Amino acid sequence: MSNPNIGPLAFLPYAQLLELKILPDNRRKGIIVAAFVDLLLLEMVVFNANEKEFIIPLSFFKPSGNGVYPDFHKIEIIDYGHTIKLGDYEAASSAILYEADHEYKAYCDANRMTN
Repeated sequence: MSNPNIGPLAFLPYAQLLELKILPDNRRKGIIVAAFVDLLLLEMVVFNANEKEFIIPLSFFKPSGNGVYPDFHKIEIIDYGHTIKLGDYEAASSAILYEADHEYKAYCDANRMTN
């Protein structure tokens, strides 16, 4: 029995998941491997490659500059986990996790300052 409030579950393709296993932890931080949308709570649940779960409010996904709106009924994970696709709308996993994951944000900020 399916829940009408939960959108489809999206996974990174299996072959790409296997490739992630050989990457060091710091290279996996900004990659999303699974996600689903809860339409009742108006949030997306994403799982990163380090097996952490994050809740993202759907309000995070603003219309793009050319007027493309996210379609929360059509979710895909593409580009080896670097992009969430919602219909014609795309959002970078790094931008999503930068806002949701304090460890990832600190990692990005530290690397930005040293480069």
